[in-house]
Amino acid sequence: MTIGEGKDAKHGTRASPRVSFVTLGCRVNQSETDAMRHRLDGTAFSGASPPDVVVINGCTVTALADRKTRQLLRRMRRRHPQAAIVLIGCVGDAVRQGHAEPVAADLIAGNAWKERIPEVVDHVLRGGRGRLPDPDAPSRAGRTVALPPPGRIRAFLKVQDGCDGVCTYCRTTQVRGRARSRPMQEILAEARTLVAQGIHEIVTVGVDLASFHAGNGGLPRLITELEEIPGLHRLRLGSLNPGGLTAELAQAIARSTIACPHLHVPLQSGDDAVLARMLRPYTRTEYLDAVARMRDAHRGMTFGTDLIVGFPGESEAAFRQTREALCEVGFVNTHIFRYSPRQGTRAASLVDDVPPSVKRRRAHQASRLARSIRERSFAAMVGTTRSVLLERQAGGWWRGYTAGYVRVRVHPTRGLHRGAIVQVRVTAADGDGLEGTSVDE
Repeated sequence: MTIGEGKDAKHGTRASPRVSFVTLGCRVNQSETDAMRHRLDGTAFSGASPPDVVVINGCTVTALADRKTRQLLRRMRRRHPQAAIVLIGCVGDAVRQGHAEPVAADLIAGNAWKERIPEVVDHVLRGGRGRLPDPDAPSRAGRTVALPPPGRIRAFLKVQDGCDGVCTYCRTTQVRGRARSRPMQEILAEARTLVAQGIHEIVTVGVDLASFHAGNGGLPRLITELEEIPGLHRLRLGSLNPGGLTAELAQAIARSTIACPHLHVPLQSGDDAVLARMLRPYTRTEYLDAVARMRDAHRGMTFGTDLIVGFPGESEAAFRQTREALCEVGFVNTHIFRYSPRQGTRAASLVDDVPPSVKRRRAHQASRLARSIRERSFAAMVGTTRSVLLERQAGGWWRGYTAGYVRVRVHPTRGLHRGAIVQVRVTAADGDGLEGTSVDE
């Protein structure tokens, strides 16, 4: 396929097609969208409006994600009737594999086409329609830096893809393949490029980040290597399964001057019987021990998590165990999902015996509890001083995050600027975050 020479009755001939991106789902998807956008920028494509092509990087992790993808597609069709719609990523793979219903996109492509996005765009502009089979060979252009749009100071750095897990509810292995890690030197080169472009905080992401291993080291070595990059002020780790919370990782974070003391660790359920039906590779006790191990190494560490409520066989007693686990850890952010059977997964063969009304009630109860826990955690921070990386001004405030990934509103004072790390005295808190005043001179 040749870029920029497409001609069809709908679009005519254009030297620089206008391409717009919309992303749903995880941080890996966000990183991949940034890489696709940057790759098109390098071939004279632009994101100006109105677009000739809308690329939707969709998500299929839950039935809700599928529904949101379809709703977004219809909305983009109404908003940009002149544009060709490309659906790319996990939803594309699920449709192609027969695990998801077909969608009304002009062109459907799987994850393998993300590195060849110029060819995809050129193909749809030439009139290509339907589903693209997997490419015959990897892209010859090599990996593209996942540079976020101008104005952002945080970037997602993809270091791993795929998963070897066998969780019964999950489609990841179907649409992402086996676990694989990027080479260390390739990761470090991309990180240096991001910092040179004005990025202050890097978030390492992967589908199963805990399985990352490159050369003779895993995440602890990655932290050490990234810390050597001048100008990188903060490093965050993306979502980690509990098996990745090793003593070595705890020590690496505690020693580091840039690694943030916040970890997102999916719990999914606090009941051992439910965890066993999910085929999650840990028990409740093992999860809580792993969290305690990390807190022992860094007393100020905060945690986030994911929960699934209403999984087949989840009794009221099992749900109570989950609520108690929430209280014991004290998560500062919690993502709650109602279980939905996913075609092609092992759990789809289980009897979905928890009524929708019960799932809704449990999701509501878990959400209220999570907010209460969060409010108590934030209230305990009032009167303390926190390090905040300022990201933007909005509504008369400077806004940013603590190292522990708590949102902060900072009273505007002279000398504050985007990208500054300032010491903030916390004066108030609510369920959405903290408020305070810079104490830096």
